[in-house]
Amino acid sequence: MYTKLSFVEFLPGNEQEALDYIREKMFPSASVQAGFKDAFIFQSAAEPQKYTLMSLWESLEKMQSSKPPDHLSAEQQHFETLIATFSQSTHELLFQFSERLEPEE
Repeated sequence: MYTKLSFVEFLPGNEQEALDYIREKMFPSASVQAGFKDAFIFQSAAEPQKYTLMSLWESLEKMQSSKPPDHLSAEQQHFETLIATFSQSTHELLFQFSERLEPEE
């Protein structure tokens, strides 16, 4: 499994519009693409103007072949005007640990 991590800071006053676009357009369009597994957005506790977007993919090839649908290109261009800083990286999942729940008695 692979993840794409995007580190973003939005221009002041544009956070809600940007988050709405991610939640209502970006993540749903990713979710129907081959190999998509899950997506998350995190807000920094120390620097609340900074966010991390994480998408999980079943393979590197499927992640690399994903792209926004053509009908969102104008909205994607507008979304990019809301961003102050942006960087992105790709990572391979080496292992996963989930909390073990004890059976209820």
